[in-house]
Parts: sequence; C-alpha cells; structure tokens
Amino acid sequence: MARFEAALAKASAAAGIVPREAAEAIVHACGRARFDIDKLAREARNAGTLAIPFVKELGAQVGAAARFLHYGAT
Repeated sequence: MARFEAALAKASAAAGIVPREAAEAIVHACGRARFDIDKLAREARNAGTLAIPFVKELGAQVGAAARFLHYGAT
C-alpha cells in the first residue's frame, strides 16, 4: 500500500495535480514508514477496510504534505 501511495504521489506531481515538494515528502515517508500491525488490524476491522487506518497512520508520518496523501484515489 505504501508503494501505491508513493506511485500515486509521483504520478500526481508529474501531472501537476500535487506540488512536487509534497510528492517528494510522501515518497520519502513511504520508504521509511513503520506501522503497528496489530493496531492497523483492529482499526481495519472497525472501518471495514485497511485503507482508512493505513492512510491515517501514514499521514501522521508524512507531516504537512499529508493533505495530498491519497489525493484523487477515491
């Protein structure tokens, strides 16, 4: 899922949809992101999907560029 988010950010920047600096921050965070798997599993059961808690947790690791995370994917 992190590879998808990184690829989406790169493609979005190339298309001029997302600022290049934001895409770079997302790609960097995706390469070093760490997750509490048990917490993600619990939250995914509650949400009915892994995407919601995954994007929320990754966003916390991305920082200010998180507003562009998953942009256009839903």
